[in-house]
Amino acid sequence: MATQIAATPILRGEEAMMVIQEAQQKPDEKTQKAFAMLKSEFSRMTGKKVLCDAV
Repeated sequence: MATQIAATPILRGEEAMMVIQEAQQKPDEKTQKAFAMLKSEFSRMTGKKVLCDAV
């Protein structure tokens, strides 16, 4: 199977600042609760402990 490699996009100026700000956002309380629920459901269904604590 052939592999296609795309060029890495380069962001400058305002676009770059928007990406940086988005990456620095912290999850809100609703997102953290949803993650905790999914984590416990997955653990219950698989019988395995989920090690990931990050959202």
